[in-house]
Amino acid sequence: MTSLTANHKRKHALTGYLDSLLVVLGIGLVGAGIAWALNWNSGAYFGVAVLAALAGTLGVTRRMAAEAPSRDQLEPSEIASTADRPQQAPAQAALKGERQPVVVMLVGHSRSGKTRIAAAVAEQHPDWAWASCGEFVLAEAKQQGLSVENREETDQFGDELVAKLGAKAFIDRVLRNTKGAEAPLMILIDDIYHEPVQQALEQRSGTILSVEVENPKSLSGEEPSSLDRAAMKLLRDFPPRLTIEGASPSDAGKRGEELVEKVGAELGLAAA
Repeated sequence: MTSLTANHKRKHALTGYLDSLLVVLGIGLVGAGIAWALNWNSGAYFGVAVLAALAGTLGVTRRMAAEAPSRDQLEPSEIASTADRPQQAPAQAALKGERQPVVVMLVGHSRSGKTRIAAAVAEQHPDWAWASCGEFVLAEAKQQGLSVENREETDQFGDELVAKLGAKAFIDRVLRNTKGAEAPLMILIDDIYHEPVQQALEQRSGTILSVEVENPKSLSGEEPSSLDRAAMKLLRDFPPRLTIEGASPSDAGKRGEELVEKVGAELGLAAA
């Protein structure tokens, strides 16, 4: 029996079920014949039929339980592969669990160094998880054949992507590419520009900590992009709880440690 495939086992089990049903019919006919020979009344016929049905049902049930193919006996192709199922990133799973991690959002000017700071924190603090809205937008832009060197074009594409997907779906897609701890106490998300995206995050997590990364002085005189205007509106409508300086490539690590210390102090943690 153990060498049979799952299909053969199913056929074998079906044959067994039919055999059992024949046994039930046989019991019923024999009982009816005995009752007729003894000239019992119709109530006796009914009683014999009920007893035969109960006996046959018990036999069929036991045979089905014994001969039905188990999961271990199924062919691999007959078991749904987990690879074909939608997978959750660690941050998505954590956001849906009983213990809600703190979501730390980095908002501010589009070239203030938010992603640099987030990358530095992720490198120095592997117990943090990190997801980047900016990286997601750039990856999608590449797939669309857009030049990621053209900031005006990618900024506009980011606006359109949020509008097209909707804030909830947008942040879901961002969180699929989460890096870092599988069960983080902190989830750092950089490049939050749009109010609906922040609101979608607030619906998923109980604690949201907004941190403004201030504009570098070198960008103070430039005309704001569409994303910058969205960020300014977000900062105005939802003032951040913390502020840190913008980061260049050389001081991203320093700004990252500053962020970790400020978050820890704000939340009353000995170490974030």
